[in-house]
Amino acid sequence: MKKNTFIHMIMALVFNLILSGTVCLAENAAIGGLKIGFVDFEKVFNEYKRTREENQKLQRAKEEKEKSAQNLIDEINKLKTEVEILSEEAKAKTENDIKEKLRHLRDFTEDSKKELLDQRNVIFKKITDEIRSIIEIKGKEGQFSLIMDDKALFYKESALDLTEEIIIILNDDAKRAELLKAKS
Repeated sequence: MKKNTFIHMIMALVFNLILSGTVCLAENAAIGGLKIGFVDFEKVFNEYKRTREENQKLQRAKEEKEKSAQNLIDEINKLKTEVEILSEEAKAKTENDIKEKLRHLRDFTEDSKKELLDQRNVIFKKITDEIRSIIEIKGKEGQFSLIMDDKALFYKESALDLTEEIIIILNDDAKRAELLKAKS
């Protein structure tokens, strides 16, 4: 009997806590309101002028690497055509040179890909962090409870979309700098 009474008392207490918690949540929502917004992060990222500028820089760096690789390929091809007319002794030395240049080309290509990927990751992380900071600042300014990426939403009211506003701020150097400075 004592055990049953104790269990009933615990259940009543838990029920009261749950009920009072629900009431408190309802009162807070009614008083403070819940303000939710969303941003198309991918669109913001792609339309941010710094993203385009950095992509252009990375493209130029890639083209420079490709040009250097092409020069190595041209040297290798030249040696391959020369090897046909050389003496046996010179042919052996040239074939070793070709092998060494092919190894160098392979290493250069792998290193270049890794270097460009590392640069891209560092640059894009900085851009992503900056975008997130602007979204956070606008969220605080607008007293939003939550700002989500629109890719995670099944339904959204367009009035809650902050995407264009974020893009405008990011592409306005003075406004972006002002907001980021205020955050620091």
